[in-house]
Amino acid sequence: MRLSPPLRVPLLVLAALSPGGCELLTEPDEPGEPPVREVEGVTTDVAAIVGSFATGPVNRPFLLESLAEFQEFYGGVDAAHEASFQVRAFFQNGGRRIWVSRTPDATLAGLTGGGIAGRGLLALEQANQFNVLLVPELFTAAGIPDRAQAASVAITYAASRGAMMLLDPPLESTSAQAVIDWAGRSSTQIRNRHAALFFGRVQVPVDSNGSRWIGASGAAAGVFAWNDRERGVWAAPAGVGVPALMGVLDTDPLTADEREALNRAQIISLQRGPARLWGARTLVDDNSPFTFLPVQRLTLHAEARVREALAWTRGQRMEQALWTRAQADAEAVLRDLWTRGAFQGLTPAEGYFVRSDASTHTQADITAGRLQVVIGFAALRPGEFVARILTFQL
Repeated sequence: MRLSPPLRVPLLVLAALSPGGCELLTEPDEPGEPPVREVEGVTTDVAAIVGSFATGPVNRPFLLESLAEFQEFYGGVDAAHEASFQVRAFFQNGGRRIWVSRTPDATLAGLTGGGIAGRGLLALEQANQFNVLLVPELFTAAGIPDRAQAASVAITYAASRGAMMLLDPPLESTSAQAVIDWAGRSSTQIRNRHAALFFGRVQVPVDSNGSRWIGASGAAAGVFAWNDRERGVWAAPAGVGVPALMGVLDTDPLTADEREALNRAQIISLQRGPARLWGARTLVDDNSPFTFLPVQRLTLHAEARVREALAWTRGQRMEQALWTRAQADAEAVLRDLWTRGAFQGLTPAEGYFVRSDASTHTQADITAGRLQVVIGFAALRPGEFVARILTFQL
C-alpha cells in the first residue's frame, strides 16, 4: 500500500463542488462580454487556457461552451496568437467547456502573472474549477529563455488546483530526440505527476491559403474530455479506443522506434494515418502508479469526490460518531466509482477501502481538530491499492 501526503485542494474549488452541471447566469458582467458561468459538481472534463488572443476581456476568465462563443468574444483563430489554435483544437476534438483567460501579451510576466494576484495564471483564481491547464505560448513565444522554469511555474499552479498541466515541446525542439533531450535536461523542473508532455506536432489550417504546425495539447485536452464522458476518467485517453484527431492536416512522421523512445521518456506521442494520441504517461519519475495518466487523473477525481461528500464535517466536533459517519460517506463515494468500473476487483474488498477511526488519528490530530480519512483503491490490479490520506480541518 502506498501512502502519500494529502492533496491540497484550494478552498475556492471546494466551495464550488456540488452535484449538477454548468449553471448559466442570465446576464454578463459587461455588455459584449461572454455569459457568466461557473462549473458545478465534481467534474473531470473542464479545461482552462491562459494566453494572448485577438480581443476579449483581459485577466478575467470566462467559461466558454462552443467555438462560436470563442469566435464572438475572443476573435477566434488568429495567426498572431498561438493559443487561439489550441482553443479551436479543443472544441474540434470533443471538448465542451473551457475557461479562457486573455493576457495582455505573450510574455513570461504576462502569462505567469509574475506573482501578482489577478494576472496571468493567477487570474484563474476567479475560475472555480478546471481539470486540465494549457499555457501554450510559454513554449512558443519569443523572449522566454528558460522554458523549463516557465513550465515549472505552470505545473506548480496546476497542482495547487488539483489539475493536470498539458505541455507542448519547446518551439526549438522539432524532433523526437530533441524533445527527449530537453525533457532530460529539464528533469528537476518538469518531472511531476501533475504534468504530461506531448510530441509530435500537428499541422492545422490557418485559413484557406495556409497552415502551421502547433503542439498537440489543445487537441489532447479535447480528447480527454470526450474520453471522460464516454469511457470514464479511469480509461486511457489514447490508442484506438478514442477518436482520431480532428482538424489536423498532418503530423510529424514519427517512426515506431521514435515513439518507443518517447514512451520510455514518458512523453506521449502521436501516431499518423489517422492521427491518434499514443501513450498515456505523466512526467513523474518515481516508479509509482502515478506514472500512468489514468491512475493520476482517477486519483484526483476520487479525492475531489470524497472531499465534496465530506464538506459537511467542517465545524463538527471530533468524536467517534464523526469518524464513523465520515467513513460511511467516503465508502459510498468509492462504492459508486467501483460499480461504474473505475476500480479493479470483482468485490468491493478487492476494489477499495476506507478508514477513519482511532488508528488514523494521532492525539495531535484530535487536539488540532484534523479529521483524517484514508482511502485506497485498486487502480491497476485487484487488491493492490493506491492509498491517499485526506485531511479535513474541522
